[in-house]
Amino acid sequence: MAKRSLTEYQKNRIYQLSEEDGFSQTKLAALYDVSQSTIHNALKDKRHEAEVAQLKGAMQNAMVRGIQAATEEGSLPQRNHSYSEKPFTIE
Repeated sequence: MAKRSLTEYQKNRIYQLSEEDGFSQTKLAALYDVSQSTIHNALKDKRHEAEVAQLKGAMQNAMVRGIQAATEEGSLPQRNHSYSEKPFTIE
């Protein structure tokens, strides 16, 4: 089998077929004319990307909740976003 690389679109589709439709790595390898290890590596990368995205979202949500809680308890002053305030300058 000739060495072939997969496009990002193909990797996304392979991930979808594997996760949502239950296609085996062997079946996907045959469909895309690549080795099973190429499919394995593509799935590993996509699963890692999905996990990182999920963790980033969770971290962002936690930061927002932390800021909201700190503002509500008074340990973080609420900001009045008024444009009439004089901007801070260093002289």
